[in-house]
Amino acid sequence: MENGAVLCETVRVFGELDSDRDGVLDGGDFLVLDSPGSSMDPDLAAWESTYAALDKLDGIDGKAGGAAFHAGLSEALQKIDGEGDGDGDDDVLASASTTLSIPFVGTKDFDAKVLRSEKVAVVLFGASWCGPCINARSTFEGVVKGPAGPHIVPFLVDADEHQVLPSKYNVPTLPTFVFFKKGLVVEKVLGAVSADKLNATVQKVRDGHGPL
Repeated sequence: MENGAVLCETVRVFGELDSDRDGVLDGGDFLVLDSPGSSMDPDLAAWESTYAALDKLDGIDGKAGGAAFHAGLSEALQKIDGEGDGDGDDDVLASASTTLSIPFVGTKDFDAKVLRSEKVAVVLFGASWCGPCINARSTFEGVVKGPAGPHIVPFLVDADEHQVLPSKYNVPTLPTFVFFKKGLVVEKVLGAVSADKLNATVQKVRDGHGPL
């Protein structure tokens, strides 16, 4: 695997196995999953995938001990932590690409960047554990790089990190694309739809489709 693909796989599995969602995957998580009487079903194949990815990055065998495993994972996360917040949550959808063209937005800057945008703002709501969200992210990237790109302002929202936003804008499922025009929601597209569907929706909104 290329380095970027290894990083993507490492953080994807990280999101699935961080049982307490504390932003750290270490020996403690494995002990919880593998303990007698645990109600959680350990995904050993996923663990092996994580270890293999870390070995490719660092030459560290995660099974050797929690400290070594944590050190290797931390190094991997630092390489893709575009936010600089110490975890891989909002970065997971971007980790497969070295040229991120779609920024993340959160509760603190949503109004300024999305609602006050002079262009149509398109927001993809997703999550690190959501497989279809990765496909939607890839399709979104293609649309942004295509003819529709200059006419929209694209953003990503991690629905787990900023739960107030999907609740506020009635996002029913992940992934969901929400289109904003002059601060109002004018269209929603549910699921990992095709580029043609997204492009058609951009054109529909640009042609004067009113608020929902």
